Amino acid sequence: MIDRERNPDGLSPEALRLRDELWALAPRPDFTVEAQIVVETSAEVAYDWVDDLTSALGGEVRARLAGLPASRKAAGAEPGETYGEIEVTRYPDGRYAEPEGLVLSEEGLRRLRNELADMPHIVRVIVGPLGADGIVDAGPVSLEITAPSGSPGWMRLSAYLRESAFMTAETQRRWVNALLSFADGVNPGYGQIGYHRGDNTAVEETADARVVDITRRSSDYTIGRSRRLLRGYDWLTIVPRELADALGGAEALVAAGAFAQVRPLHRGGLAVLADSSFQDYDLAAAEPVFRALAPVLPPGRPRLTPQPPTVPPAFVIDQDPADL
Repeated sequence: MIDRERNPDGLSPEALRLRDELWALAPRPDFTVEAQIVVETSAEVAYDWVDDLTSALGGEVRARLAGLPASRKAAGAEPGETYGEIEVTRYPDGRYAEPEGLVLSEEGLRRLRNELADMPHIVRVIVGPLGADGIVDAGPVSLEITAPSGSPGWMRLSAYLRESAFMTAETQRRWVNALLSFADGVNPGYGQIGYHRGDNTAVEETADARVVDITRRSSDYTIGRSRRLLRGYDWLTIVPRELADALGGAEALVAAGAFAQVRPLHRGGLAVLADSSFQDYDLAAAEPVFRALAPVLPPGRPRLTPQPPTVPPAFVIDQDPADL
């Protein structure tokens, strides 16, 4: 009998053995780490995400670019130079339009503020070396603001860094501090730091598509319900005020003993840190987090199937939270 959980594609034993051998030999990719917050749409909050995070995480580049004009052509950037660019993308009449590229300068940020008055579909900020082809390669930090079509009135704010650059304690502290400093001012609906896996959390990505409708497992829809169900759990998780209250508040989560840190946010909600270092977070560290947050997690047992080494690990406990 074929084990459909380990072998969902129904491979023969020989094909399964070869697949496992190839996966074992494959080098581990340099995955992307994502810091994410979701919150109700606000042009001011979106602007602050770009302004605050680039200052906190790429301050040297911000200072060097401050006096440049908004246009790259006018700025005269040279290949190899560390550079910062803002891309504003809209889809007029449902069609793709070439994004407007702005320099990450004071003038470029003023232009961005004007653009955010009518919220674009996507804003991307990339800080890194400028290639000979005129494309900025992701370096110290990349940011993104997206408006999920299935959750009108909400936006996703993301910041990205390669895992290899995230492994020092100093970098991890800087990113946690930057995210929580921002979260203190916005009353987030959800937030996390974990591996980037498209737009979904690990819980959403491993939801069983055979029984869970797409509107309950795709972030495009779940973001709009963030204050009713916790979208996931990860190394660092931000629990919105409504769900933190349902869990008994900070005192109850401290008493659970599942977290290295439980921090109340100034405008509501809690930030809970599972372990002191990102590289120590694994299934064993995730289990007490899962148990502490289970009452507000979406019901349903995940479908955990073997994944190729090109996919970041999902530290999701193989249990229905509703059974606890």
